Amino acid sequence: MKKLYTEIIIIIITWLILGCFLFLFVSDLAQFSSPGKFILRFFVYFSIFLVLFFLNRFLFIPKWFFHPKKKVLYFSVVSIIGLILLFSNPFRLLMNNIRKDQMKKMQQFEQMHRRIVDSILETQHMQPPFHPNEDRMQPPPMHINDERNNMMPPPREDFHPDGRRKFHPDLISMFLYLAIIAIGITTEYQKKLNTSQQSFLQAASEKTKAELFFLKAQVNPHFLFNTLNNIYSMSVVQSEYTSEAIMRLSNIMRYITDTSEKEFVPLEDEINCIKDYVYLNQLRGGKTFHLEFDTNGDTIGKRIAPMLLLTFIENAFKYGLSKKEQSPIKIDLNISDNQLNFYCENRIFPNLKTDNRKGLGIENTKKRLDLIYTTTYQLNIDNDLDKFKVSLILPV
Repeated sequence: MKKLYTEIIIIIITWLILGCFLFLFVSDLAQFSSPGKFILRFFVYFSIFLVLFFLNRFLFIPKWFFHPKKKVLYFSVVSIIGLILLFSNPFRLLMNNIRKDQMKKMQQFEQMHRRIVDSILETQHMQPPFHPNEDRMQPPPMHINDERNNMMPPPREDFHPDGRRKFHPDLISMFLYLAIIAIGITTEYQKKLNTSQQSFLQAASEKTKAELFFLKAQVNPHFLFNTLNNIYSMSVVQSEYTSEAIMRLSNIMRYITDTSEKEFVPLEDEINCIKDYVYLNQLRGGKTFHLEFDTNGDTIGKRIAPMLLLTFIENAFKYGLSKKEQSPIKIDLNISDNQLNFYCENRIFPNLKTDNRKGLGIENTKKRLDLIYTTTYQLNIDNDLDKFKVSLILPV
């Protein structure tokens, strides 16, 4: 409703400006006309087109033009109104009334001028000299209005010699009417286009949110199932670190629950969750496990999509540990300015039985990166014969 009121105000202001220009143009031709009558006639003439504009813009076009079965009705009504304007000649009627007022003013001026001249002649007793042998010199008849009549343009003939009225198309009125139709249709088409674009963007946004929710629903259980399996292994051997591990898992689950519907979270919370998960995996690493975990930079005010980095780290621990061979894992987080550089590296064990070395989590995370960060991120995954490396650069 607010947009409608704003549009109406803009339309009225635009028409007032147009009316001022048209009024100035016509007022030059009406300099001898009565100001009151001229303003009234012009207001009626201009109001006709203003009413037609509002009818066309807010009634005819929305109700008929975009309705497949009523489009013929729209063009029929518009054509009938156009023919009425064409044959009624409203602008010509306005100008004819102006011409009548001009002629009336000129006649009044001539009569007044004639009375003044006659009064002067009577006052001064201007008599011609008398000559006995000559006839009295008679002054030529005075026609004061002859010169003014010659200066005025000849009246326009409105009838043929046989009495039929001549047809003079009202070009100015037709131009205004066609402009009303064109502006109304163009404005409504633009409004429909903007509405369609907004609907498309909203639908795309809802689709993106649904896809992100689906992908996060896949990532989170995948991560939790592996962590629970680690704690189960610790409980079987009655490890003294079991209670601490449960507390760390509780922190991770709370983080996952709190961020399930959030698009971005503080980077510090994501790093704390990573530290809890790394702690849980260190407990089951054994003698062959060696971890390098470094974080550098200021995390205050930085934000990141949740569960992105955890996916790569979880993949490294899942596929990069061996009970018999050395299993080094390197994790590096470097924050500088508004950029996060993440690096994760683990050794590849060819004899390790896995369903998919990159795992379902990484594929889903790549899709999430495309949906959230589009072209603002850089992801490089190097899966050679010896090591599996992940390098990710994100804006934070």
